[in-house]
Amino acid sequence: MTIVRDNQKTLLSIYQIQVGYVSARNEHNTFDIGPARREIREMFKIDGTYEFLRVHANPKTQKNIRCPKDSDSVDPFSDVIKLYQTILSELVDKARLTCRSYPLVEVQGVHSLDWGRKRYFYPNIWVFSKGKEVSAFRSLVDGLQQEEAYVLACAKEAPHNYHRKEIDYLHKRGILPLTIDDRIWTVSGRDLKDAIDFLCTFHYERTHTR
Repeated sequence: MTIVRDNQKTLLSIYQIQVGYVSARNEHNTFDIGPARREIREMFKIDGTYEFLRVHANPKTQKNIRCPKDSDSVDPFSDVIKLYQTILSELVDKARLTCRSYPLVEVQGVHSLDWGRKRYFYPNIWVFSKGKEVSAFRSLVDGLQQEEAYVLACAKEAPHNYHRKEIDYLHKRGILPLTIDDRIWTVSGRDLKDAIDFLCTFHYERTHTR
């Protein structure tokens, strides 16, 4: 019985089958196709051309937002970067850009406070199927220091305004919270299919809960 389905025009699929015997109710099987395959398959066309970009926290932002000396867990930098990542996604949706995104580092089972600010330098990958939209996306990232993004950030911080000081600081000084790497990968649909089908692994896991 084959569980692999490979169509010439779509990404390869592997279907989950029951492996072994689940002996107790506290055992759970999961089968995951992975974040890259999951996002790309939603936009994939074999005759398309795709551009990949890497976006992460701007090092200049880290230098200008310091963690309070009297706190080991509260880090305004991490919260502010997360806020602007959310705003960027909302602006992309508003502009109706044809793209998908996924984290380059997939994290499971780790509390956010254990990661600290370094986790925001792990890139998010953004994939575009229309080359002209890359320029529009760059304008959105560059616009995170401008008025529209600033208004959105202030609105999301209200009414507590825990990080309003940091948001004001970045806005007044024109410091971008996020940056795009210079390196871009442009690839045809056929080559992208080969890359994903051969290099992106599926994940099967059995977990035990108490």
